[in-house]
Amino acid sequence: MKKTTLALHLCLCFVFVVGAAAQQARISRTAGSIVTFEIPGAGTGASQGTVGLGMNSAGAITGLYGDSNNLNHGYIRAADGTVTTFDVPEAGTGAGQGTWPQDINASGAVAGLYFDSNNLTHGFVLDPSGVITTFPCLLATNAPGGGGAAMIINTAGYVTGYCANEAGAFHGFVRRPDGVLISFKAPGAGTASNQGTIGSSINDVQGVAGFYIDGGNVYHGVLRANSGLTIFDIAGAGGGAGQGTYANTINKAGTIAGSYVDPSSVTHGFLRTASGVVTPFDVPGGVQATIPALINSGGTVAGTYYDSNSQSHGFVRARNGTISKFDCPSSATVTYSGTWAFSLNSTGMIAGFCIDTNSVWHGFLLTP
Repeated sequence: MKKTTLALHLCLCFVFVVGAAAQQARISRTAGSIVTFEIPGAGTGASQGTVGLGMNSAGAITGLYGDSNNLNHGYIRAADGTVTTFDVPEAGTGAGQGTWPQDINASGAVAGLYFDSNNLTHGFVLDPSGVITTFPCLLATNAPGGGGAAMIINTAGYVTGYCANEAGAFHGFVRRPDGVLISFKAPGAGTASNQGTIGSSINDVQGVAGFYIDGGNVYHGVLRANSGLTIFDIAGAGGGAGQGTYANTINKAGTIAGSYVDPSSVTHGFLRTASGVVTPFDVPGGVQATIPALINSGGTVAGTYYDSNSQSHGFVRARNGTISKFDCPSSATVTYSGTWAFSLNSTGMIAGFCIDTNSVWHGFLLTP
């Protein structure tokens, strides 16, 4: 249960390279042991290599790898390290195109997106037997800006994500296991390109966390549940373009973790319980941004933070508020490189990727 597609998440990460105020918190320097892994066939040039994105309770990881031609392919790495690769048949074969898995559930079903030959995105689900089902986004068109992305798949096989219409405006969706797509749009969502509603995460009772971008390009939190849509803004969030509230991940208890950007464009993390109680937090140490990516059933949060040199690192926030920092062994210590945490399972394992001094991607698995 986590945030977004790789493309959107990385975009948000770089938008969030702004300054974050530190709060008092207990902190340790490491969160566990880390191993890196490479998928056979991954390229070794800049912006090539292996990216870890989704992980299930058994420790199976899914993600993508970019080959020497900058074409992206999907993979599943089992808990024992066995790797299966796959491509969506309809995916384009040009540079930057291909297959982008995002998440894997307990039964081994994978959800993600693919870029076609026209660079439009579409959703797909890979079932545990290896059968791939593709689906166009309900409100997407083949006009420029149209497309859709499947993001997160829960235990029952429900998927959430977003679509883009011909104007490039987003609409959230939930795809049921029977293939029916249900769209949703937050009141107040903008209708221009890169505005609208995003479904970020879905829990095992079909609660969806996300956000919407209004006509002024301000972000607001969204919770979609059986009772309808709840809109919320974190106190202290700014009202300027690119500022506001980003709801990134939700667990079964209904606790949401995300980020908010204040009027000074400083990015902070937050937790919001099902009853609406909000706890803001920052990774201590003079960091520039705190970006929670995922919250598990025990209330542990993992994510990424930026230091004063705009280098990314991973963090874990335990339920009691203790924060641990970690770095992938292959990560570089230069600007806009480092470690990105994308997945956290119920046992505390974390998956993600790091970027080395040659801008090559490497998958990692952290075991607590």
